[in-house]
Amino acid sequence: MKYYLCVSLDDEHYTNLTVCVMKTEEQAAEWCRHEISILSDDDGGGSMTVQQEDGLWMSGYIEDRFIVAKALPFECESGEYIFLFYHAYDGVDFHIFGKGSLVECEERMNQCVEKRAKGSKEVTVSSTTEVEIDTGLEWEEYRIYPVDELMSDKSVSFGK
Repeated sequence: MKYYLCVSLDDEHYTNLTVCVMKTEEQAAEWCRHEISILSDDDGGGSMTVQQEDGLWMSGYIEDRFIVAKALPFECESGEYIFLFYHAYDGVDFHIFGKGSLVECEERMNQCVEKRAKGSKEVTVSSTTEVEIDTGLEWEEYRIYPVDELMSDKSVSFGK
């Protein structure tokens, strides 16, 4: 089935990703709008600039603060895992690098991390499903999520 992996982060909590899975594009777009509105609410409703690439990628800015929300379409079956990569500092972006069994996702993550970790300032392996890399210019995170646990009406925050 087709789903949407919804992710967001802001400038103050770039290591604390909010993640959920939505069943429709409309639900995913609404989730993105809601996430962007949090910045405005937190800052007392100041003047916010919203950039929207499409209904599934939004970013909001108030002075030097920002929040980014994105919904990534993917297909999966019950019991599968999803391997997500994201980076922050020099821009923010999210990518699904793989899906399948836990073992398949771990193998793919290990390949990606091995390539990327060379020459990096700091590599933190928190578990077999979570690796952070600080290149000195970028914060990069590699995570594996069980899709079934993200399929709920509530967003889940992951990170430090």
